[in-house]
Amino acid sequence: WPCPDPADISPCVCCALEENTIRDMDCSSVTSDQEIVTAFSADMPFYTYRTLTILNVQSESFTTLNEFSFGLASFSKVIITNTSLQFIGDG
Repeated sequence: WPCPDPADISPCVCCALEENTIRDMDCSSVTSDQEIVTAFSADMPFYTYRTLTILNVQSESFTTLNEFSFGLASFSKVIITNTSLQFIGDG
C-alpha cells in the first residue's frame, strides 16, 4: 500500500512519495502492448498517479497505446520517449 503488488503490475514499477500521497508509475521495462494491459488490469488501491514514464522501449511488440491500455488508471503527466510506438489513441 499505496502501490499495487509489484508482481501484479510487472514489468511496471510503482513508486510512492511524500507519505504515500503521490504515486508514479514507470513502465520502461515493458516489451509488448499486452504487458501494459495486464499490468493495469491488476487490482490497485488507487488508480490516480502523478506520472507515467515509458523510456527507451524498442520492441516490435510494443506499438500501440489505446483506450484499453491503462484500465481505470489516470495520470497527471505522461513521459514517453524513444519508443517503437506507432499509435497513441484517445483514452
